[in-house]
Amino acid sequence: MRQEKENPLNSMDTKVFASLHRLLDSLFKALHADGVGAARKQAEVIGFPEEQQLWESGTLTTETPIELFNAVFYYNGLNLILCKGDEHRARKISQFQIQTMQDLNDSSH
Repeated sequence: MRQEKENPLNSMDTKVFASLHRLLDSLFKALHADGVGAARKQAEVIGFPEEQQLWESGTLTTETPIELFNAVFYYNGLNLILCKGDEHRARKISQFQIQTMQDLNDSSH
């Protein structure tokens, strides 16, 4: 239809495909109730000792731009990607703290 420059049907058009959407919704609900697609994979939590080991081994460091990028990528993944969807959506900017390396090494926190 696209090759012939005809107006292609939009599968998201609820007027045209309303019955198909209802059928698929009921099928997905039935499959989910039977356990199909219901299992979720949970990422393993990286604890503070493992994170400290990453810094001590030099895996995470801020010495060069690429290493700083890797550290930022790690923390973005840790704080944004590995949390549950509802936790991710509930994040607020006030929950984040910007600290210097000196602040992180200070044991009074």
